[in-house]
Amino acid sequence: HQIGALIRAEADNTWGGVANDAPTRLAFYTQSDGSGDGLIGPQLTIRSSGYIGIGTVSPGDNLHVYTSTTQTTPQIYVEQDSTGDAANEFGIVGASYIMGIDNSDSDKFKISYQPTQGAGALGSSDRITLDATGNLGIGTASPGSYRLAVAGSTNIQGPNLDATQISNAHFYIDSNEGVQIRVDSNNNDANSTF
Repeated sequence: HQIGALIRAEADNTWGGVANDAPTRLAFYTQSDGSGDGLIGPQLTIRSSGYIGIGTVSPGDNLHVYTSTTQTTPQIYVEQDSTGDAANEFGIVGASYIMGIDNSDSDKFKISYQPTQGAGALGSSDRITLDATGNLGIGTASPGSYRLAVAGSTNIQGPNLDATQISNAHFYIDSNEGVQIRVDSNNNDANSTF
């Protein structure tokens, strides 16, 4: 007979020889396609601590994904095959952040905030938005044609704001009060209204 896969209970530490002192892990083995291949793994391990390791028998946290290859592909892939969003949520008591692809808003990548753990969704309280063209919005989900669009007060620290390396670049400030500053890539004052 052949064994194509195996789930095995293994000692996770030294057993004490008394009741309730038998730390055990579950190890999941598989077999790849090809003649003569044996069981590979363990591919997945659940330690006695409850930690889960994929590609490692020594997970260092609740979920530990390990690879050691030259591949540049992602280690974790989140897929949504319908009209919902492909997203992950990070939560603590009283707050959560959600990041992922907002399927209902032109597939923009967003980071959103919610003050309630487990109640988050993209498209509500979006903090950062990146559209398919590479335009970034901070405080706005609609950066439009701007490479960077910031809604709200902005503090830029540094000695220079340099646009000289980009042809036809413009630094542009506009507000509802009519304050406008436009400077082109040659540092010429293109249009100023105060």
